[in-house]
Amino acid sequence: MTHEGQERLVCTLLYSMGDKAEDMLHSTNIGEDERKVYNTVLEKVDQFYKVEKCHLQKAKFNRLCQGDFKSAEQFITNLYLFS
Repeated sequence: MTHEGQERLVCTLLYSMGDKAEDMLHSTNIGEDERKVYNTVLEKVDQFYKVEKCHLQKAKFNRLCQGDFKSAEQFITNLYLFS
């Protein structure tokens, strides 16, 4: 794909991601030359969201509680599923 085509794909991707896409991409410390290569930008976006997903799952795990409606067996099963 041409250099211009790559840049157009990157712009389309960032536009479709919304207002915070530029901030998110900036937080990945991507270089100016790398920003023009679609596959590199896509990898950086994937890495960013993998980290976010990990933090989200840790938060969910830390908020687990048995509650009145769950048996101990159900609660332990949920703990294993989240770990």
